[in-house]
Order: sequence, then C-alpha cells, then structure tokens
Amino acid sequence: MKDALVVVICNLRQKKLAGYPSHGMVLCAETPDKSAVELLKPPAGSKAGDKITFEGQERDPPAALHKSDKQNPWFRVQPALNIDAEGVARWNEFAMETEKGKCTAAGSIRNGVIH
Repeated sequence: MKDALVVVICNLRQKKLAGYPSHGMVLCAETPDKSAVELLKPPAGSKAGDKITFEGQERDPPAALHKSDKQNPWFRVQPALNIDAEGVARWNEFAMETEKGKCTAAGSIRNGVIH
C-alpha cells in the first residue's frame, strides 16, 4: 500500500492494530466467495484528504460519536456497501464519489462487497 491512494473511513472508535491505536479503516472490495480482495481506489486526480460522498445524498456527519451508542456505526453501514457490475463502490445504489469522480475497485472485482 506504500504510496497508494486508498479510501479510508476516519474517526472510528479506537482499536489496536499491531499494538498501535487506530481510528480508521482502509476499505477493500471482495468477491462474494472471498476468493479475492483488492483496495478501493479514489478517482484519478484525487489527493489525500478529499471528502467522499454518496451520489445524490447530502453529507451530514455527526460532530462526534455518541458515547451512549454502544454499537460501532460501521456495523450499521457496512452491509449496504457493495461493488456494482462496473466496479463502482456504492452504498445501496448510491455511488461513492469525490469531486473528481467515482471510487472503484482497484482491479477486476465486480458485483462484490466492501470490507
């Protein structure tokens, strides 16, 4: 992953990763049978820190995670994340995108899931 632009979910609750605190997760596309995994990639011309939205959906994240919310929000969103037949990353039917275009599976995964 060195020098690669990737799609990351930020500001998650802290988890240890190789002994270091992590607050983010790199997203990957995976075949439904789990035989292949590849990174999600932002569109050409993207740079670190570009915000991702979902096509046609208003972006309105909470200012902070609620301490009373015991379930990690990721587990509510992840089941609806998918890769379509063209390799576009989506939440339900809404394409994951930046101002530069759509985020996609980095290789050949089509009709997959996102983890």
